[in-house]
Amino acid sequence: MSTNEQQQQNTEQLTMLKERFPHINENKLTRVLQRHDGDFDKVCARLSQREARCNK
Repeated sequence: MSTNEQQQQNTEQLTMLKERFPHINENKLTRVLQRHDGDFDKVCARLSQREARCNK
């Protein structure tokens, strides 16, 4: 995958994350996405688990 394609994919994933988790800072979403090697499903699962714990 070329750098431009990777960057575009990362931007799209970040946009989807911002829509799903609007209360989380964009920088934090970017860091979590990088930490999980761009695995969107893992990031969503992790953030959903965190929300569930915080809402108890």
